[in-house]
Amino acid sequence: MSDLNKLLFHVTLLFLMIGSVAGLFVGSALVLRPAWLLRASGFANRWISTRPIFKLLDRMIKIDRWFYRYHRASGILLLAGAVFLIYFFLWRFDKSH
Repeated sequence: MSDLNKLLFHVTLLFLMIGSVAGLFVGSALVLRPAWLLRASGFANRWISTRPIFKLLDRMIKIDRWFYRYHRASGILLLAGAVFLIYFFLWRFDKSH
């Protein structure tokens, strides 16, 4: 197991442990003090508009001019990426794992 896999495994375990402890607290609050969760629900139950964020994301970004102006550079980058992918998947890809 590589170091990255070990790290991801430990982070996932930590996330699950924190979630289970939070579930214990919420479950016990539901059984013992349901009024606390009603107050928390009233605080969390409010409208949050996402319109300003989506307005930023819906903007047109015109990059055609860059590709027309630098068509050789963009073609070279595209060709280099394709050659790298072909090289990686034909020779460098470890099929045993």
